[in-house]
Amino acid sequence: ADRGESAGGEDMMKLSRGESQQKMFYKERGMRKEHIVSRHKLGYDPLDRALKEARSMKKRKSLLRNQKKEDADYREKVRTLLREHIEMMAEVGIVFHHTFQKEKLGFAIVLARYGKEGREFVQVDSVAPHCEAPVKPTDELIAVDGRIILEPTRDRFPALKKAIAEATRPVKLTFIHGEQRDKKFDDWLDRAKKAEQGAKDHASSVEKAAEFAAIARQVADEVQAYQVVAGKDDRNKFDDTKRRCLEAAANAKKYAEDAQQRAKNDDEAAAEATTTTTPVVAADDDDDDDKEAEKTDVVVAEEEEEEPAAKGEAKDDEADQAAVVEGKEEAPAVEPPSASEEPSASEEPASEEPASEEPAS
Repeated sequence: ADRGESAGGEDMMKLSRGESQQKMFYKERGMRKEHIVSRHKLGYDPLDRALKEARSMKKRKSLLRNQKKEDADYREKVRTLLREHIEMMAEVGIVFHHTFQKEKLGFAIVLARYGKEGREFVQVDSVAPHCEAPVKPTDELIAVDGRIILEPTRDRFPALKKAIAEATRPVKLTFIHGEQRDKKFDDWLDRAKKAEQGAKDHASSVEKAAEFAAIARQVADEVQAYQVVAGKDDRNKFDDTKRRCLEAAANAKKYAEDAQQRAKNDDEAAAEATTTTTPVVAADDDDDDDKEAEKTDVVVAEEEEEEPAAKGEAKDDEADQAAVVEGKEEAPAVEPPSASEEPSASEEPASEEPASEEPAS
C-alpha cells in the first residue's frame, strides 16, 4: 500500500503460467461471467481465502524463522495472488486501464473490504462530472503505472493517496469493475420513480408535489452529468436509465403543475362564490325585515280596528245601565212559563240579548 510497494512490485502484466487456483475454483463450480462479477454474493471469493491462508502461514512461520524473510515471502505471495486475480478478471472482461493527462483525476478513493476477514483494497467512492475515465463508484483501483497496489492499510492509505496525486502525468491507472458499479443506475431510477409517485400521490398539495418534482429533476440532472464518464460497456444501460429518469421528472413536473392549477382554480371559485353570495344573503335579510314589518303593521292595524268597537260597546253598556236605573228601557215580551215548566235548580236562565235600539234621551 505504500509508495515503495506500489512502485516497486513486479509488472502486473507478467501473469502466472497455467491455470491459477482462482481460475480452477471458478471452473470447478461452473461459474460464468455474471457469477464472477458478483462473486461476493456467495461469501468470500478465492482471493480473500488465499490471502487469509497466506497471513495465517506467515504468522506460524514467523515464530520459527526470520521475521524479515517471512515478510518478503509473504509480499511475494500476495503479489502472485493479485496477478492471478487480475488475469482472471481480465478474462471475463472487467479490467480496464486509463491514462490520465490532467492533474485532477476526477474521482475519490476510500479503503474498503468485504466482511471482517476479507482483503482490504482501494475503492472508487465517487466520480466527478469532469472525470475523463469511465470510472464508477465501487470500482477497484488495482495498479498505478503497471505496479500492483499490495495490501493497503489505514496507516499506509494516506501515503498511497499522496503518491497517486503527485504521480507524474500522464499516469496510467488500472481498475477492476466493482460488483455494485451498476447499482448507481438502479439507485437513480429508483429515486426518480419514487419522486414521480410522490408527486402523483400528493397532487392535492402544491408544496409536496413541487418538492417531489424538484427531487425528480435533481436525479435527472445527476444522470445527465454522469454522461461524460459513462463507458461504452454500459452505454445502453446508461441511455435507458437517463431516458426513464427524464420521463419520471417530466411526469412529476406535470403533477406539480396540475396541483398548482387546481389550487388556483379552487381559489378563484372560492372568491367568485364569496362575491355572488353576499348580496343574496343581504337581500334575504332585507326580505325578512320587510316581512316582519308587514306582520307588525298588520297587527297594529288589527289593534286599531278593534279599539273603536270596544269603545262603542262601552258606550252601549253605559246607556243600558242608565236605562235600567231610570226604568225607561222596555223589557221584551216573554211568555210566562206554565206551572209545569218551572225551572229546575240546575238549569240557568237564558241570557238576554241587549236591545239594538239606542235608549231615549
